Amino acid sequence: MSVPTQFGLRYRSLAMQFVIAVVLAVLCLPCVAFAATFSDLYTINLALQSSSIPTQDEATRVAMGRLLTRVTGRPDAARELIFLNLLDKAEDFVLEIGRLDRSTLTVTFNEQSIERELRSLDQPVWGPERPLTLIWVAVDAGLGRRSILSGETSELQNKLAMTDLDDRLRQEIFRTAYDRGLPIAFPLLDLEDMASLAFVDVWGGFNDRIREASVRYKADAILSGRVRVSEFGDNVQWTLIWGDWERGITTATLGEGLDRVAEIYAEEFGAIGRSRTTQITVLGVTESSHYFEVLSYMDSLSFLESVKVEQYDPAGLLLRITWRGDLDLLQRMFDLGNVLIPANTMGTKNGERAPNNLAFRLLH
Repeated sequence: MSVPTQFGLRYRSLAMQFVIAVVLAVLCLPCVAFAATFSDLYTINLALQSSSIPTQDEATRVAMGRLLTRVTGRPDAARELIFLNLLDKAEDFVLEIGRLDRSTLTVTFNEQSIERELRSLDQPVWGPERPLTLIWVAVDAGLGRRSILSGETSELQNKLAMTDLDDRLRQEIFRTAYDRGLPIAFPLLDLEDMASLAFVDVWGGFNDRIREASVRYKADAILSGRVRVSEFGDNVQWTLIWGDWERGITTATLGEGLDRVAEIYAEEFGAIGRSRTTQITVLGVTESSHYFEVLSYMDSLSFLESVKVEQYDPAGLLLRITWRGDLDLLQRMFDLGNVLIPANTMGTKNGERAPNNLAFRLLH
C-alpha cells in the first residue's frame, strides 16, 4: 500500500522544527524544564525520494529502526536480531503517520508500548532528558578562508564567501543531532565570544580557553571540532569535553562525530536492569516554593517511575522514589539537571553505594 499524500498534519520544515526545539530547550534550562529535553523523541521524520516512494509498511519499519537507534544508542539497531519483533511489527506501535511536506514523512510511535517491549528484552531506554551539548567548530577551507560555525551565517562569514560551506556543515550537524536526539547549541559569536575565543583557540584545541568561553551557555558538555576542507573531502577531528573528562574522536564526517557522542551519552544515561526503590532526603527545602520546585523537578524526570512524599519538616523533604537502573544513573541524572547536588558521602555495600539515607541539597 502506498503512503497517502495528505494526512492533515501541521506543515513545518524539518530544520525549523529542530531549531525551535533546541531554542526552547536552551531558554527553558534555568526556569522550567530543569535540563535539556529532546521533544518529540518518539517521532521520526523520513525524507522521501520521488523516484522511490516506500509502502507504509516499509516506511514504518525504517522509522522504527531509526527510533531504536535514538532511544537505545545502538547504531545498528535496525539490523540486530533482538529487535526483529519490533521491526517486523512496527505498524502495531504507530500512533500517527503523515506528511510534514511533499518530501517528508513523519511517524509517531507509542512511547509506553515501545519502552515496555524494550524492557522485556532487557534493553536500555534513553529518555528525553539529555545533555545539552555546545558545539564549537573551526573550519579551514584553505587560501585564508577560515571561520567558526555559529547557529546562523554571520556578516563576517558572508564577506569571506564561507556562507555555502558553513551552511552545508551546519545542516549536517543539525541533521545528525535530530536523528540521534541530541539537544545542541551553537555559540552566538557575538562580541563577548570574539573577545574570549579566537579561531586559533578552537583549531589548536586549547580546551581551557574553550571551557571559559562556554560557561555563559550553561551547557552540560562541549563538543569542539576542526574541519579541514579540500578537494579530497573533509578531514574532521572532534574533542568531547565533559566536566574534567576529555575524549578525542576522529571521524570522516561531522555527522559521524555526533553519532559517537550519542553512543557515549546513551551508555551513561540509558536505563537498564530492574526497578529499585529507595528513600532520598532533600535538604534546603525551607519554603513552600522550594517544596513545589522539587516536586516539579521530580515530575519532569521521565526515568522515575514513581515519587512519593513521606515526610516534610525543617529537617528536609523525605521522598520515596522508584526508577529503573542503578544508583549511578540516579546520580548522573540529578547531575544533569543541576537542581540537586549530593549532600553527603555515601558508604558502599558490595562495591555499590548503600541505597539508604541518600541526601541531596536543593540548589537555589
